[in-house]
Amino acid sequence: MLLNAIGIVLAGFGIWFAIELVRSTMMVVSWVHPKQATGPAGLAVATVSLIGLFGVFVFGLLSVVCITIACWILEPLRRWREWRAHPARE
Repeated sequence: MLLNAIGIVLAGFGIWFAIELVRSTMMVVSWVHPKQATGPAGLAVATVSLIGLFGVFVFGLLSVVCITIACWILEPLRRWREWRAHPARE
């Protein structure tokens, strides 16, 4: 039962991180044609852009890790339940 709960929670986190990945990607894509910032503002715009791009990679990695672990946990439990429900016929 505990493994089921952990798998479901990780699947939920994986979906949430995937949604955040899409939001971060849309934010980075919206900066395709930025206004040219000159002077001290140029460094700030570059820093914010890099943080947004970093968010894309982090959320992508976290969603893949969480969903992979959730599938790894839940798949054997599903097979075990199917095996218990349908005993082997000889």
